Amino acid sequence: MPYSRPAARIREYVEILHKIWDREEPVSLNGKVHQMPYQGEDATGLGKPLKSILHSRRLPVYLATMKPLSIRITAELADGWLPIWYSPYRMDMFKPDLEKGFSKAGNGKSLENFDIMAGCTVVIGDDIKACLAQLKPTLALYIGGMGAKGKNFHNEMVSKYGYAEVASEIQDLYLSGKKQEAIQRIPDELCDEISLCGPPERIRERFGVWEKAGVSTMMVQSSQPEALELMADIAGTRG
Repeated sequence: MPYSRPAARIREYVEILHKIWDREEPVSLNGKVHQMPYQGEDATGLGKPLKSILHSRRLPVYLATMKPLSIRITAELADGWLPIWYSPYRMDMFKPDLEKGFSKAGNGKSLENFDIMAGCTVVIGDDIKACLAQLKPTLALYIGGMGAKGKNFHNEMVSKYGYAEVASEIQDLYLSGKKQEAIQRIPDELCDEISLCGPPERIRERFGVWEKAGVSTMMVQSSQPEALELMADIAGTRG
């Protein structure tokens, strides 16, 4: 389906949500991307603006964005950001765009009152390499197979992290059907900077980097109940 004007698409989508929740009037929008009522060539012409019958406060809006302009719009309009493959060691890459968005929003918006809700895979184990290996099938899928050659935002993100050469190799392998080889090419270093893996004491120590990077909510991804317990304990210990 058409996907032109991604920045305008995000902006208008958030505007529509706010109009629905505010219930000030029937919702109408004649945007560059979205129209309410729909006004496309195949429209019946019978649509009319509606007002929600549900009385609700404005709900927090979180946007999952990756590219610089979209991150700026997220900081400007949203209540929180859902970064994928977030590395707390790369916050300097994201902070300028976040700050530009805060500045456009005005009213004191900043990292202090904005929620960075980062996903983090947590694997407890004494064999660090074995723990990191659990991330590799999913990373290979996204870096190598989630999109066409030259149009894979996940591949672009990893390339910006400094893994451009290996990211290209992974994509070539994955798209040619060599998925296991693609998985084996995922660098341990990449896995390590976007996760918390290893013995509990190592996880506790490395969690501090996530805190300092401004992560205010962590979405823990783990199949180990003890990993969830550990992260809850770390969060409680640190207040």
